[in-house]
Amino acid sequence: MSARRASRLSGEALCRARLPVADSSACPSSRLMASDWMTQKLLGMYLDDGIYYTSLLKFRDVYRTNRDLVCQKLDELAPLGVSYTKPRGGVYVWCRLPDGVDSKRFIRRAYNMGVTLIPGHVFYPYKNGGRDHIRINYSYESDERLLAGMEVFRAALLESLEG
Repeated sequence: MSARRASRLSGEALCRARLPVADSSACPSSRLMASDWMTQKLLGMYLDDGIYYTSLLKFRDVYRTNRDLVCQKLDELAPLGVSYTKPRGGVYVWCRLPDGVDSKRFIRRAYNMGVTLIPGHVFYPYKNGGRDHIRINYSYESDERLLAGMEVFRAALLESLEG
């Protein structure tokens, strides 16, 4: 029996032993994934020469700067009822809109002004929550575009609060 087949059988047996399912077809199959020797060699060289880690540090600096810029603008909107938790990493800020502002309508308004945001309800399994939340991605844009986007955010919010 091949190692790949053995790992699959082992994974399926473990799945059946731990999950109360009627038949094994409900268990996902476990498979050993491997790349060819050339890909492994190239990846090893990439990791060994330090380029990966240098690039990683640059990305972290850019993301930290972008995050801080977005959070600064959200802090300025706190008196209007905007709240958020400053992320320690990643590329998104999860933001709560003021009471009475529905994220779907707010996002449509911001979209019509040139900014795309993601409504919070799409991240709930049955779309049963998050109507007052949005997710702001800050990974791809320059400082200038982020500032412009946050100005649109502010304008769309003010319009939403007015009625």
